[in-house]
Amino acid sequence: SQLWQAQDWDRARELARRSFRFGLLVLVCGITAVLISGTDLFTLWLGAGHFAGYPLLAVFSVIMLLETHSFMISTASRATEDEAFAAWSISAGILKLILSYIFMKVYGLLGIALGTLVAQSMTNYWYMAYRGLRRLGVSFGEHVLGVILPVLSVAVVASALGIVARQVLRDSTILVRLAGIVLTCAMVLAAACWYVVLNSSQRQQFLTRFLIAGRLARAARP
Repeated sequence: SQLWQAQDWDRARELARRSFRFGLLVLVCGITAVLISGTDLFTLWLGAGHFAGYPLLAVFSVIMLLETHSFMISTASRATEDEAFAAWSISAGILKLILSYIFMKVYGLLGIALGTLVAQSMTNYWYMAYRGLRRLGVSFGEHVLGVILPVLSVAVVASALGIVARQVLRDSTILVRLAGIVLTCAMVLAAACWYVVLNSSQRQQFLTRFLIAGRLARAARP
């Protein structure tokens, strides 16, 4: 908001872009860990026989991704004093109730999630992204190249390594297997944030502080 008021458009857009990357990276790595863990996670959490199935989990994962994506862009847009989403949010809520009721009759619990996904996709998910990016002066192509593709690349890497971790630990206990998957996805997230979110100056500051902390720790030893 301060950068926008100062008419420093380039820095404002760069800050927004890195914020979008960070938010989506956290989410895709978390969702990847949940999807790969699947039955193990819900068995450990709720007990055996309480996993609702991958179709419902997949729909909820898509909802969370699209919700986060549109929310971050609309928040950045609001920081520029652009408030244009009230009517669309109300419409989304009404449409969600109608579609969820209709789909529930056919698909049960999955139908409620599908109703939410369809209603939001027809309203908030596309409009918030479209209006927010236009307000920030970012083209769709720039957004895809600068945010979507890097995030998708990290999701592929996290998925591949998470599956490898699950296979390596397939004969271990549920807790060990789950911990291995979560740790693998967390390491991918940390590496992605280092290279995709932080700029060179921030990485240098982090390394400097880390080295200083290490020296102080060694100096404090008896």
